[in-house]
Amino acid sequence: MPKLRFPEFQDAGEWEEKLLRKIAKSVLDRAVNKDNDNILTLSGEHGLVLQRDYFGKKIAGDNVSRYIRIALNDFVYNDRTTKSSTYGSIKRLSKYKSGIVSPIYKCFRFGFGENPVFWDWYFVSGFHEPQLHGLVNEGARACRFNISIEKFLSTLVWHPGGAEQQKIAECLSSIDELIVAQTQKLDTLKTHKKALMQQLFPADGNNHPAPSWHSSRGGESRRGSVRENSLPPEGWQAKLDGVVIMPGKQRIRSKRIMISSQQLAINL
Repeated sequence: MPKLRFPEFQDAGEWEEKLLRKIAKSVLDRAVNKDNDNILTLSGEHGLVLQRDYFGKKIAGDNVSRYIRIALNDFVYNDRTTKSSTYGSIKRLSKYKSGIVSPIYKCFRFGFGENPVFWDWYFVSGFHEPQLHGLVNEGARACRFNISIEKFLSTLVWHPGGAEQQKIAECLSSIDELIVAQTQKLDTLKTHKKALMQQLFPADGNNHPAPSWHSSRGGESRRGSVRENSLPPEGWQAKLDGVVIMPGKQRIRSKRIMISSQQLAINL
């Protein structure tokens, strides 16, 4: 049982321990000639991505007849040990409708009623690693474990009901989306800060920076220069190359930046 459950599932019963092959099956479909441009590689950081984009060129040869064709929400297991994944990486195809992968990968697909996004997070959590540990006693060869798809599907997983799978998937995915959005905002703020610092320090040949104050009170726009370390008139703002500085009652050493109609306070 997990330590934390959503309130609506407190009385839903315990998670069942199941053989993975009871809810998933191997994918063995072979590639066809038209799949040559959809060769995928498995990246521990980025998941399943097009080989030509990841390496900047096509690595595989022209003969892909032994390659395995996978579809959206299929999973790929690479049993190669890396610094970030002791027992290999398990990734879901989420960026493309289909693609083909090298036969060295083990591919599988969950059955009807299973939520692939939930299982994606299940494997990302590392919760399955103890099961993989039990399969690698034979040791690694060239940093790759000798694990067949049959052996992989013989491992055990903890299995909640479909509704609880959906709830967990939505929760974790929404947090991931928030992290991406906040990271983008942070990157934007860093870019604005860098541009602002370039304006606030004297350029070559100048003795001091020269911001200008402007006001748009009553629909009228007025401008004027100010001395360094001085305060703007009430209601005025300083604007440098499109970046608005709003010192308020603080001197130019403490300021606010307006980005996309949101005020973000920073200290330079």
